[in-house]
Amino acid sequence: MAINKATSGYVYFHATSTTMTTEAMTSAAGNIYQITDTDHQVIDPAVAVTVNHSAAATIDTTWMDEGIDYYTGRVKLAAADTPTIDGAYLTMTTLASVVSWSLNPVKNAAETTALGDTWKKYTAIEEGATLTLNRYYVDTEFWSHLDAGSKVLVQLF
Repeated sequence: MAINKATSGYVYFHATSTTMTTEAMTSAAGNIYQITDTDHQVIDPAVAVTVNHSAAATIDTTWMDEGIDYYTGRVKLAAADTPTIDGAYLTMTTLASVVSWSLNPVKNAAETTALGDTWKKYTAIEEGATLTLNRYYVDTEFWSHLDAGSKVLVQLF
């Protein structure tokens, strides 16, 4: 049974990683700041990121991935500020449009009932998910990236 279903999305491939230095950020909501240039908002996770901020506005490491949302170019700080960011961004190319999709989580368990237990006990041993993309529109470039094992970004609505 699908936990989530919807009717649109895109599959992207990143062509290049480009260095960014003191990239401007604007307030998105509260103390969350987003890279202003929309073409630079996908941060390369393979390159070290430095958020330039005031001493009072430390990074809120409890939010997202240690305070950084790499796929939307956002950072959460502990106080209001005017931060900039150093690192690299990924140039994204659309490979496919998705018309229908579903996400099916999988959780396998092993029985761990001990002799004398009243109820059966289970322990999770493996978790994962299957993403099914239906009715997608692609060209030969899409298949060549999949065959080459390229990393792709899937955006679903």
